[in-house]
Amino acid sequence: MRVVRYRPWQPYILGLAALVIIALAAAAGYWYGSDDRQQLAQQLAQLRAMEPENATQLTNLQAQLAVSERNRELDQQALSQAQTTIASLRESNIELQRDNGLYRQVMSLASSATPALTIVQFKLSDVAQVERGYAYQLLVAVHGNQDAVVDVEANIVINGELAGEPQSFDLDTIAVLPQELKASFNYLYRFSGSIVLPEGFVPTAAEISVADASATLPASSINAEWQQQGPVHVQIE
Repeated sequence: MRVVRYRPWQPYILGLAALVIIALAAAAGYWYGSDDRQQLAQQLAQLRAMEPENATQLTNLQAQLAVSERNRELDQQALSQAQTTIASLRESNIELQRDNGLYRQVMSLASSATPALTIVQFKLSDVAQVERGYAYQLLVAVHGNQDAVVDVEANIVINGELAGEPQSFDLDTIAVLPQELKASFNYLYRFSGSIVLPEGFVPTAAEISVADASATLPASSINAEWQQQGPVHVQIE
């Protein structure tokens, strides 16, 4: 049998050693944690120091974005204006070509040796914001009459169907304002006005006629088909 010497102070020594080890571990953890906290504090300070610079950069970027957006809007406006100008120039060119053709036609008629009345142009088109409303223009020429003044009477009749039956309306019944297509001239005259067709009436043709009130010159008339599609429904050139 082995005899172990009894040491009454040994438990106290072991307990004290354990406390020392725990204290050392806590101190080490504290110091390591303190280093981490210091690093985090430094990073936070750096981020806070960068806040004004970041805010300035953000403001500059927002300003650049606003300028870019404004430039894009200006480019779109310029493009739209250019397209509008081009369309207007094209329309003006078309009108100029028509006027040139009309001038040649009238000059050709003026040189005619046979006195006559001629329907040079007629146009009937939609009136904006007026239901079943139409505007007309009628250009009449006198030629071969040695510049004598002629009393001309014109009439417009719209033919079609109403309730499945043939129906015709002359200018007296469909004119927006009371008007008579009468004029005295020796060369060229343009009649113009507007009409409103009755509800349910389906137009199919327009009949335009001009006559000399004294019956010196022969009358002239034209029948034109009514075009259902588009803003211009009757056009004679």
